[in-house]
Amino acid sequence: MKHSRRQIEFESMAVPHSWFLVANELHDQARGLFEKKGRSLLLLKVDDSVSKSTDLANRSAFLLGGFALENAIKAFLVYENPSWIRDGRLSNELKSHSLTELDTRINLP
Repeated sequence: MKHSRRQIEFESMAVPHSWFLVANELHDQARGLFEKKGRSLLLLKVDDSVSKSTDLANRSAFLLGGFALENAIKAFLVYENPSWIRDGRLSNELKSHSLTELDTRINLP
């Protein structure tokens, strides 16, 4: 079966190395945000005598870190299952964002 130009481009961009590069970039961004911890606080007034603060770097850094881990797992899954990026589409096996669900799809000896 002949692949279209779009399918060939998709498959070349969805190789494990591409997933790893995105994971690395997201990890670097998460680290950069986490290094700014304590510089940006959100103060919430609970009542007249109590206020609560939350560090804005925490949530963003952990979200980016989790997304980096997701992409690293997907790099490994695509390495193990190259058919999951065929025909210009991602397999449903890769469409989850659940780290524990993705982890169960890894076939380690």
